[in-house]
Amino acid sequence: MGRAPSVTRPPRNQERLPVNIDLVVIYTPRLDACRDFYTGIGLEFVREQHGTGPMHYAAPLPGGGVLELYPATRHPATGSLRLGLTAPADAGSPHPVGRHTLIDPDGRTVVLTITGAGVMRRARRPRGRAGRRRCRCGTALRSRPAG
Repeated sequence: MGRAPSVTRPPRNQERLPVNIDLVVIYTPRLDACRDFYTGIGLEFVREQHGTGPMHYAAPLPGGGVLELYPATRHPATGSLRLGLTAPADAGSPHPVGRHTLIDPDGRTVVLTITGAGVMRRARRPRGRAGRRRCRCGTALRSRPAG
């Protein structure tokens, strides 16, 4: 029998690079329902479109990351996913301080942790002019307020 491919791991004493998740894209057949769900837990979305691509929604996250919601047209719907989000109590969520396990309109588990007031810094709002904000592929974004 053949050998399984080996997994390369850095030596224990080697310094690891600081890696952050800066983009999460969820493909959904229920775009408006998911936008409403995630807005209801405190995210602020902006409507975007890259060139002739599909209209979608983007929510900036603290630290510069983005959560995007795309229609499941060119790509299949994102299946099982467990997403963890943390927000301060004063961010507008209707949930009290603590950990809340929620289910989004597509059935994905969202663990929402509400911390004491003012613990997290506010996310930067996306910018929509070419040269200011670009998607991960380098395309300039056009941003419009979600509505």
